[in-house]
Amino acid sequence: SANGLVEAEETYKMAVLLKAEFEKYGLKVVLAREDDETVIDSYGVGGRLNKAYSSKAKYYIEVQLNGNSNATLRGSRVYYSSFSSNRLATTVFKSLMEITGFVPSSQSTSGNIKGVYASSRDKGLDARPTIRESGGRILAAGTYSDLSREGNASFAAEASLGLQTLTLEYGYITNAADANF
Repeated sequence: SANGLVEAEETYKMAVLLKAEFEKYGLKVVLAREDDETVIDSYGVGGRLNKAYSSKAKYYIEVQLNGNSNATLRGSRVYYSSFSSNRLATTVFKSLMEITGFVPSSQSTSGNIKGVYASSRDKGLDARPTIRESGGRILAAGTYSDLSREGNASFAAEASLGLQTLTLEYGYITNAADANF
């Protein structure tokens, strides 16, 4: 929490708004959480990722607020799998910027529009856990660590179809301008 906001509450509100926007285009949307108070782990049967796999979703959008001890950092950004095209991430991000007026991250990027980033890699795999663990067999879901093997291998490691995942960080809760916006 920072600037009078609690991330869990704000990200749930954003998820509900995104759901309504996507449904305007006829898309079926499932939220991982039923309300802003329920805590659901990402890993394990009954967790967010299992819920996504079980729903037969094709896409997964993880919504976050960023935070940093440097309160001048601000802006929105989106991450996608380093093994996929940036097309979906760029399209969603551009639309979000146009519709909401959010400010893209000021951090530099190469090859994409400002604010659109490929996940970094660790051990040759996507380093962002939700992106990696939602990608099924092709992204080595359920194999990276003890936590992923114990929590996700049963439903993700052999899944031939994963989900194309975006991690949307739509602002810095620690930046007064982003928090106010």
